[in-house]
Amino acid sequence: MISKEQLGQKDTSDWPSITENQWYALAITSAIFTAIAIFAAFLWIFVDGFDGDPDLKKAQALAPFGVALFAVVTFCTASWRGSINSRQANQAESEGRAKLLQEGAKLLSEHEKASHVSAGVATLGVLIAGNDRTYAFQSMNLLADFIEDHMSASHANRHRPEISGVMRTGDQKGFNTERHIWFDCTMNADNPDDDSEPYWFFIPGFKQIHYVGGVFAQDSHYDIDNIINVSFSRLDWLTGTRSQ
Repeated sequence: MISKEQLGQKDTSDWPSITENQWYALAITSAIFTAIAIFAAFLWIFVDGFDGDPDLKKAQALAPFGVALFAVVTFCTASWRGSINSRQANQAESEGRAKLLQEGAKLLSEHEKASHVSAGVATLGVLIAGNDRTYAFQSMNLLADFIEDHMSASHANRHRPEISGVMRTGDQKGFNTERHIWFDCTMNADNPDDDSEPYWFFIPGFKQIHYVGGVFAQDSHYDIDNIINVSFSRLDWLTGTRSQ
């Protein structure tokens, strides 16, 4: 695919933009210049008194310039007010995302309440599906923390499918956590007497995933042949083949 750079086109975000303070300075400057110009025109026309038709023609000749100057002042003032409104809207939107992040983190921490965790995953999913990379990356890391805390020894957690779906969305949008994670059922401190081998699933969003022990399960959301940055050790496949 031909890029904009190859076509000689420049992205609009690369063009210089005028800040709120600059619009304010332009509005003030244009207003002062307009006032000086009007005063100068008044002196030029009426300094020696009103001469009737000649002075009337001078005023008519200068009138379009006066209208243009007032239009410039109005434009600069409107742009300044628009930049203020834009900043306030962006600030309100950022504050809204921050509240969503806090609420999602709070709900996710209440892991003993399944409905709260599901609500937390859904809340963080809204941020991950958005275009704010900062909040999306933070949301991905909160989910990664939950995975590391509650799924390192087994993927039997009831929230694994929904978390995998949200992490998959983030990974596809480029919000990888750049973290390493180990799924190891040989260190099952929660239930050391449990001899059953857990089924592992691929959870995207990590830089490197290490599976130790257990059984790697098939899933319709990924192709095992296309999974990268994953290592397997002492692990059984559903076909019964053990990896080395």
